[in-house]
Amino acid sequence: MTTLGGRLANLSEADLDFLVRAVTTYRTDYDRIKDIVRGKADLLQVMLDDERVFRRLAETPEAVLQVSPYLLFTVLLRRAQRDLRARRFTMEIGSQGTLPVFDADAAADLLEDVAVRDYLALMLEEFTRIDRRTVQVWDEQGPRRVTYSDFAVEDLEALAELAGEAERFAIYRRLGDLCLFLTGMFADYLAARAREASSRGARQRGQRREDIETYEELGRTYYRRAAEAETAADLGLTELLERLADHFTLARKPLAVIAQSYIPLQRFRWFSPGSLRPGLS
Repeated sequence: MTTLGGRLANLSEADLDFLVRAVTTYRTDYDRIKDIVRGKADLLQVMLDDERVFRRLAETPEAVLQVSPYLLFTVLLRRAQRDLRARRFTMEIGSQGTLPVFDADAAADLLEDVAVRDYLALMLEEFTRIDRRTVQVWDEQGPRRVTYSDFAVEDLEALAELAGEAERFAIYRRLGDLCLFLTGMFADYLAARAREASSRGARQRGQRREDIETYEELGRTYYRRAAEAETAADLGLTELLERLADHFTLARKPLAVIAQSYIPLQRFRWFSPGSLRPGLS
């Protein structure tokens, strides 16, 4: 994952061009304006919060193709923060239904932490690419090759059991990210699948429940394990990962706002794992 805080100050030429053209009404010297705002985080943040930027991304399908995923998700997260500020509560989706929870302001407060907001934007960018990978691991029988999906909790947990200590940090962090992503962007899917399994009596003895509460607890656990690794300290991520573990529920609230209010259909195209489709279990 890219160094936190570095992306906004180093936006691509295409991202800068999109921002400038979206917010500029009367001037046409776009190159000069880009030179003025390039690398200036304070000016860029004002532009990112401009309603015209959000509207162009939301109302013009081709605009999404003109910007980087990082810029897109940064704009959506900042808009979600503003919308949370305007609300008294969030709607919590669960296996028993949807209920109001009075935590909107606390969720918005969490996004005041630039590191948290940037981390979430980069995390969402990473989930636009889902891979199956093959790695070599060692066990008591010697080396063997293991193929896994980086979008499957069970695959990643099995890989963590086989991996050496130095490799586990990345796996634990990915597990935390995956649980946060699923419970935020696809909470309705998890809740529907849990209800369907319950109605069928499908859960077998010893089989893990696949509901939001279970994934939340897994996410907290794996973020804490990642935070405890020496690699987290080396990368300066210990405090951030601890904060995500401590405030996991709040961290997924802006993702839920994005999923439910801004991209209810687009999310199935932008994040394209085959197992996540409406109506499929």
